[in-house]
Amino acid sequence: MASPTKSYIPYSFFLIALLLGPSSLATAADFSSSVCTGMLDPSRCFQVIKTIPGGGQAPSLELLCGTAISFSLSKGNQIHKYVQSLAASANNPKLKQVYSTCVQNYEDFIGNLQSAQGMLKSKDYNGVSTMASSSMSDVDTCSDSFKEVSVADPSRLIDTNKYYYTLSLIILRISNKLGGAA
Repeated sequence: MASPTKSYIPYSFFLIALLLGPSSLATAADFSSSVCTGMLDPSRCFQVIKTIPGGGQAPSLELLCGTAISFSLSKGNQIHKYVQSLAASANNPKLKQVYSTCVQNYEDFIGNLQSAQGMLKSKDYNGVSTMASSSMSDVDTCSDSFKEVSVADPSRLIDTNKYYYTLSLIILRISNKLGGAA
């Protein structure tokens, strides 16, 4: 004869899930969809989320945000070193000027994301949003620098900046959702 407590165990888990609400039953795909839906280029957003290690499997928006910030910091350090090497090796004075500007922009990008990381830990989602928005501006400023001095981008840095802009936008969207904004 089965023990009465064993027969209630599956129902207990179901009841707990119901009490915790639908957000506790959300899947990683739901989180990605909630972040990317409504963006100007949702397919790009989904592509970028797939590049974040574990991003497609994050069990919560907060973990997805933390993972996105950590990944963006790691990638930001890589691109910063790359842009430093471009600035050091540029022979064209206009390119050297643009790359030097971009070095500073990526230093700011990294600093903003480091701040966002601390703010996420303290659940300051508005602060995370502000830092993500600033990171987006840093990347835009780098790209705009090429236009301002009318110089072509042989390094394809402008294309690379689009990726970092989207990473920052994903962090912004997640932090806005965590903070209660749409």
